[in-house]
Amino acid sequence: GLIAWLPIIATVIFTIFVDTKNPYVMKGVIVFTVGLWFIYDMHFHNYTASLFDIMTIVSNTFTAIKMYFSR
Repeated sequence: GLIAWLPIIATVIFTIFVDTKNPYVMKGVIVFTVGLWFIYDMHFHNYTASLFDIMTIVSNTFTAIKMYFSR
């Protein structure tokens, strides 16, 4: 079903935006694509990978916020 397409969609989106010069776009892309991986990992009960997905999402979100307020 659709769940099997999530890693492919995430990889394609990341590949398209990987050379962006805007760090906020890159952080947003990382958060979005890792979010897709998180859904995929939770569906298959891969809790270890899900934990790392959550840590990646949180760290990139906080980094983007810190970057925004330190300009």
